[in-house]
Amino acid sequence: MRKAKKEVDYHSVNVPVYVSMSDLMLVKPLVEAQGIEWCLKEVFGFDDSRVLEDDVLEDNSVVARGGTFYHTQLCEHRNRQGVVVKCERFSGYERVDAEWLKTRYASSEVKLYARGDMSLVEEMAAMSKRMGG
Repeated sequence: MRKAKKEVDYHSVNVPVYVSMSDLMLVKPLVEAQGIEWCLKEVFGFDDSRVLEDDVLEDNSVVARGGTFYHTQLCEHRNRQGVVVKCERFSGYERVDAEWLKTRYASSEVKLYARGDMSLVEEMAAMSKRMGG
C-alpha cells in the first residue's frame, strides 16, 4: 500500500547526469554558437543552480574543482551512443524544473521525483536492488 504524496524539495533531488565531450561534438554548431555551459543546461539537462564542491579522492588528490555546476574528468567511458571513448566527461545533477520536465529528454527518475510520490520512488529503488541494479 502506498503512502500519501509528500512535497518534493527539488534541491534535495540528486539525479546524476553525465555527458561525454564526444556527445557535445554531435551538437557542435550549438556549442560554438551558445557555449558548452548553455548546451549542458538546455540540451543535456544539467542543473546550473547547483554549485558543486571539489571532488577529492581518498588520497586527497583533487579530481575536479568545484565552483561550477559541473565537473569534468578525462577518462575512458561509454558515451550516449554506447561507444567506449577516452575524452573529457562532464558530470553534474539533472534539472528538475517544470520547463525541463515538459521535454522528452527528462529522465524517468527525475519524473518520478517530480510526481512527489516518494513511496513510488522508494518502491522502485527497492525493486532495483532486488534485481541486482
